[in-house]
Amino acid sequence: AELGRGGQGVAGAGRGPEGVSRHDLPGLWLPFLERLTERYPNWGLWKNAEDALQGRGDFDSTAPESDWDALTDEFADWAAAHGFGPVTGCREVRGVLFLIAVDPGSGTFFELDVNARKYWRGWTLFRPEDLIQVMEIDERGFRRVRRGAEGVILLVQNGLRWGGRPHEEGLARKHVRAALAADPEGVARTCELFGAAGGAVA
Repeated sequence: AELGRGGQGVAGAGRGPEGVSRHDLPGLWLPFLERLTERYPNWGLWKNAEDALQGRGDFDSTAPESDWDALTDEFADWAAAHGFGPVTGCREVRGVLFLIAVDPGSGTFFELDVNARKYWRGWTLFRPEDLIQVMEIDERGFRRVRRGAEGVILLVQNGLRWGGRPHEEGLARKHVRAALAADPEGVARTCELFGAAGGAVA
């Protein structure tokens, strides 16, 4: 469904012939991310902030479903303010809200995903309330999980094969080792969230 309010809605991360965004992506995204941080204390990014700010992929965030309607309106308003549209939202995957704003100039789009529950191999890996204690305010003004926490999540999600063997391609592609090494305290605090399995994760 198109979500634009008072206009056509929202637009995207158009890319030029060399694959470089024709938009100032930090200039577009950072005020929006800062606004969500100020207004929604249970919202935050759990991965992919740096790549998304450079036009490589979407933003992955987390917030309870009780915030979804308001976040959808915020996204539509942000898009309309920049002349993007249409804006669409999808809730078909249980526990996940996908928000997409099309860039009519290039046919590409911006995407913000919001997880109320992150699934992993049929189980719940985390909910928003689980990550609040390992969140921090980035120096650019938005809430995100600290580097070590992101590393642990990506280790479990992308860096392990069945039985705990390393998935070398996933470890390299997601820069998992660098994230873990950058923030040992964040790693330790995040491993504690796994309860009885925390020692094995560590």
